[in-house]
This record gives sequence, C-alpha cells and structure tokens, in this order.
Amino acid sequence: MLKKFWKPLLATSSIITVAPIAIACNNTSNNGNPDKDNNTPTPAPVVPPAPTPDPKPTPAPNPVTPPTPTPDPVIKNIEELKTRALTLMDDIKNKKFSEIPAALKEMAPLIKEIRDYYKDNPEEFREFTKLVLEKIANKAVKKAIEKFFDKYLNGKDN
Repeated sequence: MLKKFWKPLLATSSIITVAPIAIACNNTSNNGNPDKDNNTPTPAPVVPPAPTPDPKPTPAPNPVTPPTPTPDPVIKNIEELKTRALTLMDDIKNKKFSEIPAALKEMAPLIKEIRDYYKDNPEEFREFTKLVLEKIANKAVKKAIEKFFDKYLNGKDN
C-alpha cells in the first residue's frame, strides 16, 4: 500500500521541485527574451552620429611673389642714353659714399649700352666718362667712378 502512495507522491513532488526552477529561468525581468542574462544591464540604444556637413575646400593661399621689375624701354639714340646716364650720376653724387657702389651697379647696364655703342671708338667713351666725372666734386668718389668706367672701357662686364 505504501508503494501505491509513494509513486504518485514522487511524481508530484518532482513536478513541485522542477516548477520553481522553470519559473525562475523564465523571469520576466529580461523583457521576455530568454536569451538574455538577467544580470547584464540593458545597453543604451546606439544613436548614429549626426551627419557632418561637407567641409568646403579652402583655397590655397596665393604665394607672395615679388613684383617683377619693368624693363626699361630700349633707347636707340645715344644722346638719350648719355642724358639718362648723366641724370643717374646727378642722383649718385647726392648719395652717401657707402651707397655709391650699389648705385653704380644699378647703372651698369646703361653704361654697358653706351660702351657697346662706342666699341669702335673708345676715345669717345673716354670723353663721356670725363663729362660724367666733371659732375662729381668729391675726389674719393671720382676715383671710384673712374675705376668703374675704366672697367667698362676695357670691356669687362663683371
């Protein structure tokens, strides 16, 4: 008789023991998702970043180029060349002694043109240099300018 009583009791007791475990495993705190673990927090929803506006291309900075010197107009008339050279010499005589070599260097292309004009007659070029030197009163400056013209009289360009 006990056997008859224990069999149904055992069967019910196993259902009673298994039922709480099944209920515990089917906890509703995981929002009804049985794949989720109850102890992990629910991650925040992923919000895509706001679209960034297309960057406007910045224009490349213009490189600063020094102004190109304007070439002097070609002067064919020797008298114009001489007048221009004498005017430059007037400017040079008013400069400090230390500024004269740089001023003469600026004048060199003009003197070279005059020298090339007189290449067949160097004596006329010498006369022109004397005319220029008459404008200069300072002996040291005169000496420096004579050397400058002698260099061109001898045909040396440097």
